[in-house]
Amino acid sequence: MKTQGFTLIEVIVTVVIVGILAAMALPMFSRAMETTKAREAKAALQQIRTGERIYRVELNTYFYSTLALGDKEKIEELNDKLRLYLDVRDNRNWDYRAEVGETPESTFTATATRIGKTADNTITIAQDGTFVGDWSP
Repeated sequence: MKTQGFTLIEVIVTVVIVGILAAMALPMFSRAMETTKAREAKAALQQIRTGERIYRVELNTYFYSTLALGDKEKIEELNDKLRLYLDVRDNRNWDYRAEVGETPESTFTATATRIGKTADNTITIAQDGTFVGDWSP
């Protein structure tokens, strides 16, 4: 008499192997998600930089915004003044601000601050396009 199917041992070994693979994959998935969110911020900062350069050509000064975390009205103001499309939803990943140097005509930096993280979680772009204090997950 011949029976077909898997033994209990074979099923248990398969479940254990799948569990080990899942345990190894979850941290990598989390890191990949944070890396993607960091790229999102860098792209938005590049947009802000471009908007600042256009704003300066038109008005001979850079745009300045102050920001309290979670202040989506200020991000909407950035969008309006610099003609951007930054995310203003309540569940967004980043808050953004633009800061000028000693005089509004001199220099600027733009900063993205990660929402919901407690570690050093900012990315800043300088006027020349270099990233300062580059954050990575």
